[in-house]
Amino acid sequence: VSRAWLDEREAEHDNLRAALDRLDVAAETQLVLRLAGALWRFWGLRGPHAEGMSRLDQALASDESATAARASALIAAAALAVDVKEYGRGRQHADEALTLYRELNDAWGIARATFFQGYVAIESGDFAEARPHFETPPTAHAFMVRRLKDRAPWVIGRAGMQYRDLIPGRLGGSITNTLRIQADSM
Repeated sequence: VSRAWLDEREAEHDNLRAALDRLDVAAETQLVLRLAGALWRFWGLRGPHAEGMSRLDQALASDESATAARASALIAAAALAVDVKEYGRGRQHADEALTLYRELNDAWGIARATFFQGYVAIESGDFAEARPHFETPPTAHAFMVRRLKDRAPWVIGRAGMQYRDLIPGRLGGSITNTLRIQADSM
């Protein structure tokens, strides 16, 4: 989050409050969840925390649908709870977010919620509890480099790979940005 982003939110804070209020009155609960969830860094860094927590609590209470917007708002609520040292509340929100992301089969969301479970544990001083949340889970995937059948000195490789790119089905199952990399002559 940049200072410019925070300054823009500060300048538009009254308008953002009005937007949240109007969306709430119009029963646009998913939009309220999305907007409130997007503002947590602003509330956490510029305050007031109480307003952010109240807005998120209201949004979460108004729509219990199992959606990505709710899961993201739960992460936001967990972060703000940790900021004010309400670790039990933060853990509860992170746990519910993880459950939702699993229901939605959202691998990135699962990773995010798992990170926040660890974040809550670290901030509360429970390092033993935090550790498993930051360990790389075992995976059934493998990355192999082999020579081509024609014994060409080139193999297929991947540039700029991120772990989430290895998740089956991500990006339609294709791995993009493939390069030919010269094989080690040994």
